Amino acid sequence: MDADLPKCDFIEELMKIHGITLEIHQVTTEDGYILSLYHMKCERSCSHRRPPVLLVHGLGSNGAVWVNVKNGLGYYLADNGYDVWLANCRGTVFSNKHVIFNCNKDRRKYWDFSWHEIGYYDIPAFIDCVLEKTHFSKIFYIGHSQGTTVFMVLMSTRPEYNTKICLCTMLAASAIYDNTVGVDSVVKYTSARFLQMLFDLFGNSPIPFVIRWRQITKMLASTSWTREYILFPVMIKLLPFF
Repeated sequence: MDADLPKCDFIEELMKIHGITLEIHQVTTEDGYILSLYHMKCERSCSHRRPPVLLVHGLGSNGAVWVNVKNGLGYYLADNGYDVWLANCRGTVFSNKHVIFNCNKDRRKYWDFSWHEIGYYDIPAFIDCVLEKTHFSKIFYIGHSQGTTVFMVLMSTRPEYNTKICLCTMLAASAIYDNTVGVDSVVKYTSARFLQMLFDLFGNSPIPFVIRWRQITKMLASTSWTREYILFPVMIKLLPFF
């Protein structure tokens, strides 16, 4: 474990209750992002050794989401003999370092990435680290939401990684809304406009929703396209509370 990597004491205590030791591994991507990879080291012996499982979180989350409740998926897999690894993708609280850039002082350079870079750089770095540490040739992959998007990015842009996956399980799978019609095309259009307004408001930096939610809601309520959808009356009702 690297001493400079941030830790989650709450998660570490939860793991101890389940008889699991938290190991934190440092992974550096090809483009210089320093990531933390959680390993749930189970002290209980199993009748046979099962392949490792890499769990990849969704947008705005981190690896702790799999183990922050007593019946979390991470514990279930560990109890059934799997070697569980929890990814913390770039930009999360546990993976906010870079070999050159500071996530606060060099915001425009550090935060200049999307799910594409996570899929192309972060996920293969996690996979290679797990394979190296466990001496297996393949792993199981479980992703949620963005965790499925980045997997599809990796497998389409670096197809050699297909041979390193036993099975991929996609929870709430999310892909690009190309070639959609009907209601889906409306979702695609409105989502793109919404994201563009957020980028115009905040630029390339993490979006502090809690602190600046009043500003966001006022901006949304003042735009013409929100008046055409159900979002408008919802925002109006929310404004007095912020």
